[in-house]
Formats: sequence, C-alpha cells, structure tokens
Amino acid sequence: MVGTSAIRIGTCGYSYEEWRGVFYPDKLPKGKFLEHYAAEFDTVELNATFYQLPALKSLEGMVRRTPPGFSFVVKAHQALTHQRGKAAEEMLPSFKMALKPFVDGGKLGGVLLQFPYSFKANPPNATYVRELVGRITGAPVIAEFRHKDWFVPDGIAWLKKHAISLCCVDEPELPNLPPPVAEVTGPVGYVRFHGRNRAAWWSPTAPDPSQPIGHDETGGRSPGERYRYHYRPDELEAWVPKVRAMAHEASGQFAFFNNHPEGHAVRNARDLKVLLGESHPR
Repeated sequence: MVGTSAIRIGTCGYSYEEWRGVFYPDKLPKGKFLEHYAAEFDTVELNATFYQLPALKSLEGMVRRTPPGFSFVVKAHQALTHQRGKAAEEMLPSFKMALKPFVDGGKLGGVLLQFPYSFKANPPNATYVRELVGRITGAPVIAEFRHKDWFVPDGIAWLKKHAISLCCVDEPELPNLPPPVAEVTGPVGYVRFHGRNRAAWWSPTAPDPSQPIGHDETGGRSPGERYRYHYRPDELEAWVPKVRAMAHEASGQFAFFNNHPEGHAVRNARDLKVLLGESHPR
C-alpha cells in the first residue's frame, strides 16, 4: 500500500426506476441507464449479482457500454455470504465465471462480500472468510461485516495480516453495529454510506432487536426504508479527511452511497465529490 490513490465515488446500484426525474430523464430507456450513469461517475457497485447472476452476455454488455477507466465492484451472490456451505460450493464456479467479463475488460475494481449481522467474529467464520477470499482472484476482495465484533483491534489486525480489505461503514450508532472506523486493511480502501435512519434500522416485528432489517433481513418492512436518508454537508465533511487518509495509504479508494431511495445516493455522491475536490458543484 503506497502512494496516493485516486478516489472513486459512486452509488450502490444504478438501475432504479425511482431515479427518473431525479437523475435519469423521464423518457430515457432503462437500457440506457448505465451509459447515463457512467457519463458522470467512474465507478458503480453492482448489487444485482447478490440476488441473481445475470447472463454473461448482459455482463459483457455492461463492460462494452462503459468508457475506458470505468470500474465495477461486484457484490458476491448471497449463497457465498449468507447461505454458505453446500450452496456456496455450488455457486462459486458460476460467480467466478460472472467476474470474467469484467476481468477481461480491465474493469473489475473489486469483489464485495457482504456478510449478514448474524455472521459474528469467531474462528470458524474467520476461516471461512480467509478461504473464500483466497478462492476469488482477479481483483481485491472487500469484506463488509455488519456486527461490531469484527471491528475490535484483534479483528483489524487479523484483516491486515491476511490483506483482506475492510468495508468501512457509515450508519446509525446503534448497539452492536460497526463503528465509523476508517481503516485500510488490504489493497483498497472502501467506504459504504448506508445513511443514519435510526428509526427504520431495526425491525418492529422481530422478536429480538438484534435482528436488523435490510435487503437480507427485512423483518416485514420495505427494504428501502432502512436506507431512506439524506446526508447533511457537515456529516459528509467529517469523512473528508478520513477518505483522503485512506486514499494515501491504499492502492485504490472507493466510496459508495447506498441511501438509494428518492435518489439521495446520487445527490450525496455528488456532494462528496465536491467536498473532496473531485468535481465542481452542479
């Protein structure tokens, strides 16, 4: 990890119909969303692969439709992070094949492993992470943990020992959620902005408040509610020195906004680009 890397800023996903009139022109065909997005941002976190792997032709088309220098971070299928076991073994070859178009096109910036809140720090889980990372080649692998147990000094040291990039997060300050650390533990620095919607974070229907809602554990509430949040300028300004410091240490630096409802992710991604001097105010 040397030098100062470029800071890439984008959103978690791009194909949101609700962004029409906010970011995409009302009459823009959905098949043109990616080109429109790539005209302003140089990276995107591809979230669709968490639910279902698109056909190879579709993935190859994404590579063709984006300009040189554009970078994709591909989220691992949920079989690898949530189901694990036999499901992971069966999915891994297909997932690696899905990465090939991005590798061949020189546009794979990383692979994101998003583990659920229930995936706590313990020796068996640590072994699983290390072995899974070792089986994914062609780009840095970033691990997002949703329980604070992974963020203790020993956990950070373990990630550094195995050169596994940590996904740092900004989210509500609630019991057992990760703190807003800014650590580079592997080749790339990585930050996801989930929003700070405290009221919608925990499921009101769950018998145990340790069960969070979201696109992996909804608890009967709309998945988007958790991420319905718009960052104030001062909230983003607090991250500016952290992101710059991470970029100085890493060989690549990403910052993605997951607060997609109502287009907040696009607006806040633009805001952070301005604060970091990556673009001019729109």
